[in-house]
Amino acid sequence: MMAWAGVSADGVRIEGDTVSRFSSSPTVERTFCGRCGTSLSIQDRDYPEQLYVAIAALEDAGSCAPEFHIWRSERLPWLDEAGDLPRYLKFKRDGLLE
Repeated sequence: MMAWAGVSADGVRIEGDTVSRFSSSPTVERTFCGRCGTSLSIQDRDYPEQLYVAIAALEDAGSCAPEFHIWRSERLPWLDEAGDLPRYLKFKRDGLLE
């Protein structure tokens, strides 16, 4: 599952030495960091004015709040119940949760 922000393509510049591009389908191009693999954006050539930016890749990821869900027909069957699971502040390398 990913959170994306739909923005005007002319208002975004993706920078970096290691930005890589991949055509994931005939009309869709994805960008990602060629060093660590982090997803950066998705753009459909049929809608060149629109760019979807991976919220997790933003400098201030907390500045984007969700407004809706899409592709609910493709969601994992347990997703709706996952909100009631225990929550932890972080994961430690020794496998213990805090």
